[in-house]
Amino acid sequence: MMSIIEELYLGNINPSAVIYSQDSPAEKTTDRKRRYLDELMKKMDEGTKEVFNRYCDAQAEENKIIQYDAFAYAMKTGVLLMAEIFMSMDDILGRKEEERNEIHTS
Repeated sequence: MMSIIEELYLGNINPSAVIYSQDSPAEKTTDRKRRYLDELMKKMDEGTKEVFNRYCDAQAEENKIIQYDAFAYAMKTGVLLMAEIFMSMDDILGRKEEERNEIHTS
């Protein structure tokens, strides 16, 4: 028997199905967004659709970069917080013994 985390990792469970029910505001917003997109696509010619699709692709790529940056920042912050538990701030900042004494005596 696998844990829920393993099932999520393997893709056997859809996270949005766990988080959002069919009646949730997120689900209703997604449906509304899909309807608006369908309406918009019906009103566009082929050239406009191509430009719009490239715009959407660029926006998706930008979102991935932003999400990765946020994840990396959170990971680094978590590592620093864990390091503080095991080390002094001077050790984390790489201060030498002389610098520590200067800071504490001034």
